[in-house]
Amino acid sequence: MGGLSRKAHVIRQYLHETNGPVLILDAGALLFDLPVLAPSQVPGKKELAEGIMQAMLSMQYNAIGIAPQDISGGIEFLESLQDKYAVPFVSANLVRKNNGDTVFKPFIRQRLDDISVAVLGLTGIAPGAQNSALLKNVSVLPWQKAIPKTLHTLGNSADMIILLSSLPEQTNREIAQQFKEINLILQAGHSAVNRAPQHFGNSLITQTAGKGKYVGWMDINWTMAKKWRQDYSPRLKTSRNQLDRISWRLERMEKKYPVKNLKENAQYQELQKEKSSLLNEIEEIKKLQQQTENDLATYRYRAIDLKKALPEDPEVRSIVAVTKQRIYEINKKRLNELTKKSGKTNISASMAGWKSCRSCHLEQTAFWEKTAHAKAWDTLTKTKRQFNQDCLICHVTLPTYDQEIVIRDNLIAALTPEFHGVSCEACHGPAKKHVEKPEQNRVLRPTVQTCVTCHTPDHDDNFNFDRKVKIVRCPVSKT
Repeated sequence: MGGLSRKAHVIRQYLHETNGPVLILDAGALLFDLPVLAPSQVPGKKELAEGIMQAMLSMQYNAIGIAPQDISGGIEFLESLQDKYAVPFVSANLVRKNNGDTVFKPFIRQRLDDISVAVLGLTGIAPGAQNSALLKNVSVLPWQKAIPKTLHTLGNSADMIILLSSLPEQTNREIAQQFKEINLILQAGHSAVNRAPQHFGNSLITQTAGKGKYVGWMDINWTMAKKWRQDYSPRLKTSRNQLDRISWRLERMEKKYPVKNLKENAQYQELQKEKSSLLNEIEEIKKLQQQTENDLATYRYRAIDLKKALPEDPEVRSIVAVTKQRIYEINKKRLNELTKKSGKTNISASMAGWKSCRSCHLEQTAFWEKTAHAKAWDTLTKTKRQFNQDCLICHVTLPTYDQEIVIRDNLIAALTPEFHGVSCEACHGPAKKHVEKPEQNRVLRPTVQTCVTCHTPDHDDNFNFDRKVKIVRCPVSKT
């Protein structure tokens, strides 16, 4: 939730500085990380989702799309959020099985000065989720049915139509090509990069990088032409080049065959059709080029980096703090219950602990104690995340590269203080046998895969194994 207070600062600052009307939108993928949650994760994750939604509403969002990740807590949970906080969810293709009505509003309509803007929503669904318990009594209409129905309901009441879509990008391009009424498509998902607006059909398609690291900003000057101004020169050049090639082929055929034969030549007739189509296309492009700048809509786009140096909004920072405290209590209770049930688990059956390593590797352990790995547990306790299993697993000493063992043997519940922090066995594997018989049982050498289990792009987007390993690599023994 770290970026929410900085996002709120950026939005409020913009609202304060701008003179024109503003729409604040999000296409979805806000509430949960994955389309499916483990049962043990649900209580804490739902509390987190509720906190995120409170923060979003504090920022005065006008419409919020629903992505596959947002359904992880179930449709009923989303409905409860909507009822409790009046969340402006939009989805035109989530419908009730019993009567075909949409579960959420298919669109919202907003008046911005003298322009009426409609914001539609389309929800993508993860493979296999269509018939899962998460979509209890709910069907997902294909976009080919949902969009025409929604556009028909809108009629001519909107001067501009925006689509919040969590469908794949290729599908969004098809939608843009097929439905000229849609002017702007905001994509949802966990894209690692910002996508500047691109033209498809009569639409612009754009997306802000996921994980709440950026805010996408568009300053739009909309006109009743309902078309975006763009540079048509490349398109005109391509069409002219195609026309030149076809004309050259036609000329060769006309020199080679008599006119009467060409009338029955299928290839010649097909080329003539292509030539005629290209001539029409070139004329259409020329007309578009001749339209004045005032006739066509323009925009400016920017992706704003929510870097840590930005100020935090006090109201949202308070929401985040309260939410984190609630999650802390939920996770603490859950982990305590888990620990009581796992009395038979003995983490020391295969793990030795770093103090056992110190008896032979004094120089190496002294070096390790000065690294960030040694203080990894402290970073959790300072932020009250030491009971959050999602965080915990990468801040303690466990065979994190073999999470099947961690889950199967419930090792997290059996943690004792000597395994707090990322110590020797986190990189070199369980070392109990090595301590007992060093020569017969060698420890593992860490590889890139050992590190990237925790140093994922979401947590360390600047990770470089060759560079980072030099910082944490223990010194070679002098004896």
